[in-house]
Amino acid sequence: MSGHGKVTMEEGENMPIKKVNHIAIAVKDIDKGISFYRDILRLPYYGTQIVEAAGCKAAFFGCGDLEIELVQGIEDFAAVNRFIEERGEGLYHIAYEVDDLEQDMRYFRSIGVGLRNPVPRPGANHTLVNYIDAEAGHGVISELVQKTEQ
Repeated sequence: MSGHGKVTMEEGENMPIKKVNHIAIAVKDIDKGISFYRDILRLPYYGTQIVEAAGCKAAFFGCGDLEIELVQGIEDFAAVNRFIEERGEGLYHIAYEVDDLEQDMRYFRSIGVGLRNPVPRPGANHTLVNYIDAEAGHGVISELVQKTEQ
């Protein structure tokens, strides 16, 4: 595991990950994506939101205990645009809910796991987020999500 040794949790220390929060899918055309997930799969559609800090538009669907999130870049700087250029549309990331993002960022850095941003960024739906480098996740981007007060 390049750079990742066995890590033991200290007594009383909580695991950073609470649950899967959502699965994000990178799309070129969010309206076509909405039609598929809402009209074909018939998932409950919760609406869309602009995430200015990420330069993207996101659409949300219910699916059991988690959400499906479609992500389309609307600004040139959006990371999802680079993702689609390099890999095409498809699975963008799996988002894991955490209680204390800054503490968990320190934990991941302490064991040599790289993070995309030096500090948490605002995410959709009243959250703070950061991303674990895809190479640590064997090609899958992992997003860390902390819910904030509304």
